[in-house]
Amino acid sequence: GAMFDGQLGALEGPVLEAIAGVDADGGERIAVFDADGTIWGNDAAEALMHWIDQRALIPPPEGSPSLLEYNYAACAADRARGYSWGAEYFAGHAPETVAEWSAACFEAETRNHIHAPIRALIAGLMTIGWAGYVVSASPVWVLYPGTDSLGVPRDRVEGLNVLRKGGLYTDVLDGELTSGPGKAARIKRVIGKTPAIVVGNTTDDIPMMKLASHLSIMVNPLRLSDDDHDTASLARDAGFFILDC
Repeated sequence: GAMFDGQLGALEGPVLEAIAGVDADGGERIAVFDADGTIWGNDAAEALMHWIDQRALIPPPEGSPSLLEYNYAACAADRARGYSWGAEYFAGHAPETVAEWSAACFEAETRNHIHAPIRALIAGLMTIGWAGYVVSASPVWVLYPGTDSLGVPRDRVEGLNVLRKGGLYTDVLDGELTSGPGKAARIKRVIGKTPAIVVGNTTDDIPMMKLASHLSIMVNPLRLSDDDHDTASLARDAGFFILDC
């Protein structure tokens, strides 16, 4: 466990057991992480909406007081539609500009919310040659400042993306919605191998967590607003390890 510098806390036993299991049975040395609420405690996409609202950089849809309020209402009505809109509202803006906003917002709002045990898990696994992937329903440009800071290569960060036209973002999604079953589908399509460890925090992550060959970790289980099920009890029933941090 030296590669984790004693930072894993309650995760150390299950993680070392999973690593030993993979080494013993020839499993894939792959770990997949959700981002919002899992790697960091806040929602980086919502943080960026608020950051943009505060600076009036993108006007909210007509009849809505802010991007964030519109997002909450859209997700409450249809979560998949709300998640898609979370990437589409950047249409007409230059990727370079949006990247600057994302980086500034990450430094101000999200860096301090990275969970220490998860940071240590990602770093330690990569130290021993594992591949770490991030699969999230947030736009990739929201994720990159955080995943860059953790040393996860951008070609292993899977989130929402949109097509570009004339060097600007459009409102046309590129690829499946990486939410719920879409997360599992993206792993099968892009990674094409069975991850040994999968980490999430809501029922939206359960489809991909069920792919894990050795260990599924539910971090601070969160119940989504449109959820009929208690995330923690579902996680326990599925045999996931629950990490409170």
